[in-house]
Amino acid sequence: TYLSYHDSSASEPDRFCSLHDLIHGDNKDLMRECQVAYVFVAAGNPDGPTERLDFASNVPVTLPSEEADVVLLNIRENMEEGKSQSFFKYATTVVDQHVYFDYIAKTDSDTLLFPDIFLHNFDKLPRFPNNVRGTCV
Repeated sequence: TYLSYHDSSASEPDRFCSLHDLIHGDNKDLMRECQVAYVFVAAGNPDGPTERLDFASNVPVTLPSEEADVVLLNIRENMEEGKSQSFFKYATTVVDQHVYFDYIAKTDSDTLLFPDIFLHNFDKLPRFPNNVRGTCV
């Protein structure tokens, strides 16, 4: 997998980083510089349920992946039967256990993101606690 964005005219560092590097890396600058942590999500258990929202300690949330920036959810692949909900449940455990984020978002492979426009507008979004449920309070 590969995700890259670099604005050579900008004086600021690249602000996209993999979730894996952010959580498992020892680069303290990355924690300061990274504004958008990404991860590619897939379902990795063909015999599993279509969603997994109650994570029991004896059932892993994710499965091992050969790619560092890919998370394999312990569910069966599906389009509209719980994969998104399972991802958001996983994402909240990442926030609870590792690193804080103001926003968590999910896009599909058919979504086109324009990093320069996104990052330009990103600074205008409200931060916690004014970002509750994606709306300004």
